Order: sequence, then C-alpha cells, then structure tokens
Amino acid sequence: MGFIGVGLALLTLYVLPRFEKHVQSDWYATLSVTAGLESLNEAELRDRIEALGPKLKAIRLTYDLEKKQKAFICELKLKKRNVFEVSSGVVAELTKCPGVLNVRWF
Repeated sequence: MGFIGVGLALLTLYVLPRFEKHVQSDWYATLSVTAGLESLNEAELRDRIEALGPKLKAIRLTYDLEKKQKAFICELKLKKRNVFEVSSGVVAELTKCPGVLNVRWF
C-alpha cells in the first residue's frame, strides 16, 4: 500500500508538470478609458475591445458632470500567449477614437 502512495506522489511531482506546460492559461487585465460625455458609449467600447481579442468581463462607469467626462473601468480576460500584442493594440485603437482623453492598461 505504501508503494502505491509513493508511486502516485512521484507521478504527481514529475509527470504532471510536463503536461501543465501545454495547458493554456488566461490573463486578466484592467483597462481605464476617460472620454467626453458625448463621445464613446458603453456598447461601442465593448465592440471595439472585443473585436481586438479580449473578452469584457465587467465594466464600471463614473460620470463627472462638472468636467463633462465619463470614465470606464473594464475588466478583461485574454490569452496569455498574446497579452503584449493585444494590450498595445487595444490602447492604440482606443486612443484614435474621437473624444477619448485618456487610456490606461494595468
């Protein structure tokens, strides 16, 4: 019985990590976008982000009526293998939108 336990422990320690390298993991990021009140809306923002690859998991909105600005805080899910390409692409695409004042990826 003890040999079976030791065999399972060794299998877990040495064989499973080799298989785990082939399992793709997801990354999560937060994107902050500040825009004018009359510019980009929530649906347009979601469509632009998801067209570039990441999945929008949640979005929070803040309206500043004195400054006439709104802020979107987006929680994103994306694949680890292309995180750098996607992040730079999303930031570049959103900075081109009219009325967008600030884009921050963290």
